[in-house]
Amino acid sequence: MKKIEPHVDDTMNAAYPRSMGALVSVVMSGGKKADVAVLDAHGTALAPCSDAELEAKFRRLAGLAVGDQAADRVLQAIGKIKQGGAVAALSQTLRAPEFA
Repeated sequence: MKKIEPHVDDTMNAAYPRSMGALVSVVMSGGKKADVAVLDAHGTALAPCSDAELEAKFRRLAGLAVGDQAADRVLQAIGKIKQGGAVAALSQTLRAPEFA
């Protein structure tokens, strides 16, 4: 931590609040410098995740909270809504004891 020096980058700051980017500069022990700038982080509105990435994230996080089977039931209920099914099935799924 003693080697880290935070600074406000003018380009990133000018893009805020539309974008919440960052510029990271690393100076190696030999003096070589590397910069990486990301204006819109993956998963934000301007650089959205794919449906598959969102589903994987949901499975990972919901699986930890309520178990893999319960997470799968929620995803199945959402899939039925996408196919024109009623929201009531999702609501009923979410009222199951494992979600209390």
